[in-house]
Amino acid sequence: MTKYYSGLEVYEYHSYPPMPYTGKNWRILLEKPIHGSFGSTFILNDQKYPVMEVVIEADSVNIATQVLDLIKAALCLINSFDGDYNFIPLTKEQLIDSQHKEYIGRSKTTQPYILFACQIAVKSSFRKHYQHALFKHYVSHINFPTDPHILDPYHWRHEKYANSSSFILPSRLDQVKAASAIILCYSAIEELGLEIRASSSNPSTINGEWNPKIYDELVDRLTRKNINVLDKYIWVIRDTPTKIEKTRKNPKGEKAPWSSYNIRDRNVSVADAILYASFLRSKVASHKLKDIANSLNYYHVHNVQDLARRLILETFGYWKNFPEVISPEAVYYF
Repeated sequence: MTKYYSGLEVYEYHSYPPMPYTGKNWRILLEKPIHGSFGSTFILNDQKYPVMEVVIEADSVNIATQVLDLIKAALCLINSFDGDYNFIPLTKEQLIDSQHKEYIGRSKTTQPYILFACQIAVKSSFRKHYQHALFKHYVSHINFPTDPHILDPYHWRHEKYANSSSFILPSRLDQVKAASAIILCYSAIEELGLEIRASSSNPSTINGEWNPKIYDELVDRLTRKNINVLDKYIWVIRDTPTKIEKTRKNPKGEKAPWSSYNIRDRNVSVADAILYASFLRSKVASHKLKDIANSLNYYHVHNVQDLARRLILETFGYWKNFPEVISPEAVYYF
């Protein structure tokens, strides 16, 4: 197999299981960067750790590129946003030739959780449905980027999104992007086998309440996928009720401790969150867009994206189980 340098540099590898990480027909290992790095040495408790680069061993550049795509999608899953990286796998010979056409414009970065993303990439490589779920979540963020940090209730304020009042989307293009992001993330949930399975003869709700058969069957599938159904999910609700909310009320749940005034966030069950995501996908975002789609907003997209993120991470066994990351203040470069 050929070694391809990724442009991903890491310093916290002491916190992770030893390399290599073996995916399906490829491996990930660490080597000293060919052209140096952003820094050279990380010191922790008087122990020195040289900055290393993620190297992919694969039979072809196409396979190495696919591995890098998985890692990018995993970083998006971890961080909840697309970093817009241009990672290009290059051999040692190509890197030494700094005039190589692929070398110019190539991304290079160091950041927390790169090796965590590598672990997720390895795990997903053995099941195509996991890869599909990972990529659908990733593409939804490419189509409609959302940033959870701006929704921090202690810093949030009633802002304008793209020159509109509230976070209602101002243009048809934005509405289509939001709809596609919702469709993609609900489809990611389907890839995990955690969607609502109902029909006209066996609906998901009866008189506005769960159909017990549908609910019990969903909870059974969630439990078998190791999803903690007792662990509540934060459903973000801000500003005044939209037409969508008036058509179908938000999932039931207790108000979040920080809820007040225009912040109406609540703790809801995972099952109720999936049910509402199904409604947004089927009745608002899919098929021919109706007038109700004019009320799609930033929060609707964030809620479905974040729900898909949680379910993917929890299915992989990583929800609330992130590796410990050394703070940047502990990193020293020489």
